[in-house]
Amino acid sequence: LDLVGALQAQSKRFSVGADGAGTTGDVAMTSGDAGSQFSAIDAAGSSGSVSVASGASSVGNSGSVSVVTGSASAEAGKAGSIAVSSGSAATAGGVTVSVGDSLVGD
Repeated sequence: LDLVGALQAQSKRFSVGADGAGTTGDVAMTSGDAGSQFSAIDAAGSSGSVSVASGASSVGNSGSVSVVTGSASAEAGKAGSIAVSSGSAATAGGVTVSVGDSLVGD
């Protein structure tokens, strides 16, 4: 029940849209805007980060993290796109894609 209460309290930051005729609902996860926290009196400050990570393992494999669009109809469909970008600012953020080092061969 604690998890349910926590999700309800953060319902503006995590949403699952309703299924419609011919489509499934969207899923969105965001951090709050600066100044949107409880008892904020102005919009000063920073927004929170959003992180998706798998756990570490000291013996076996760690879990994977996948960002995948679904397949579409071969005749007339179009698969969804994946966008990775940083926001605009006085100093723009970067986008980094990297892999870990191979500890044993390839």
